[in-house]
Amino acid sequence: MPVEVSEGTPGGLRQRVWLSDSEPAEGDTLGVHSVILNPLNNSVDISYWENCLEFRDTTRVRYLEPTFQFGNCTIAVRNLQPGDSVRSDAAAFVVGPPGLYDLEVRHLADPPWTVAVRLRIHSR
Repeated sequence: MPVEVSEGTPGGLRQRVWLSDSEPAEGDTLGVHSVILNPLNNSVDISYWENCLEFRDTTRVRYLEPTFQFGNCTIAVRNLQPGDSVRSDAAAFVVGPPGLYDLEVRHLADPPWTVAVRLRIHSR
């Protein structure tokens, strides 16, 4: 069952984050997707993670292992026109343990912003 969260960001942008599955099992691969949209009537300069996303967790429990090396990610700078958007996708292996987590997904590099998505991991 996919899950989606949409929130406003500093400066009036919108960020939509969705997961391929809100209740994955240990050993699954989880798809994480983010779109930043400019709903404003003016353009906005942004910097964002290109071709990857930053995952943060506040529990200090390692429950996801990204399939990419975050050190290899790049920050792109763009003038986002009204109605325009940027998208980034990432994947992670679910390494458990079972439980309920708030996965924080960061797509914008500046201004820094995270969107929290509820994730329940269950055992196989």
